[in-house]
Amino acid sequence: MLHRLRRKAKGFTLIELLIVVAIIGILAAIAIPNLLSAQRKAKISRSLADTKQIVSQTQLYNNDFNNYPSLTLLYSTGYVSHAYDAFGATSNQDYGYASSASHIWALSVGPNAATPGTIPATAPSSNSSGTACTGTVGWSSAYGAVQPDGC
Repeated sequence: MLHRLRRKAKGFTLIELLIVVAIIGILAAIAIPNLLSAQRKAKISRSLADTKQIVSQTQLYNNDFNNYPSLTLLYSTGYVSHAYDAFGATSNQDYGYASSASHIWALSVGPNAATPGTIPATAPSSNSSGTACTGTVGWSSAYGAVQPDGC
């Protein structure tokens, strides 16, 4: 008689549900930092590609017209499609840029910028712009890729 009264319970116990939630939480804690790191690396790659394109097209423009253009002139003549800084404070922030016979450079604000709305105005002095993944990212005709260490 006791066997008839006792039915087999269907469903999950509270302990089983708590274990599943804990496992999902642990997996999320592992995955989220990796995803954020991948996003930062993608922005660095995009900034390097955009700024290298700007520098190389400046050199082509100089070969064609024997003159160093402004960034606006590069955009308006079609030498470069308008590219915005991936790390900018706004979605339409331009890269820092300057060109002369001695040095052509284009820089992004970079990851973890102290002032993300400020466009870089100083030419790089080496290919390393900072440590612990903070500093500008870009391209220089004198130094090549400019990026922070530790990214």
